[in-house]
Amino acid sequence: MKVGIFWIYNTWPIIAAVPLPEGVDDGDFINGPWDHLPYWETVRRTIPALRGVEYDAVPRGRVLYKKAEGRCVVYMDQVLHCDAVKQVIRHRFELPSDTPFLTDLHYTTTPEDLARLFDNLP
Repeated sequence: MKVGIFWIYNTWPIIAAVPLPEGVDDGDFINGPWDHLPYWETVRRTIPALRGVEYDAVPRGRVLYKKAEGRCVVYMDQVLHCDAVKQVIRHRFELPSDTPFLTDLHYTTTPEDLARLFDNLP
C-alpha cells in the first residue's frame, strides 16, 4: 500500500506517493509527505501543458491510512468518482479492492462547491 496525493489530468494520473512505512504519522492517519499546493510546482516543471494552470483547477485527491480502521481511504473530487479512475488509483497506490472512495469538499473543482467552501470560511 502507498499513501500520497494525486491529480487526474486529461485521464492521466499524476501521483506523488510513498510506501506506507515511509509515510508521515499524523496521529490518527499516516499521510504522504507532500501537500498539493507545494508539490504543484514540481508538476508544473515536469508537465509543460500545466505551467499556467493552478493546482486546484485539476481534479485531485489523497490516499490516507486510517490507523483506527487499519486501512487506506481515498478522498477525491466528486468528478473523479468513476470505475476507471478508481481502478487506476487502486493499482497505482496498491490498494485492496474494498478501499473506500469518499468525496471531500476541499478537493472539488466544481464552481458551486468552491463557492460553498469559501463562503463557510470565517
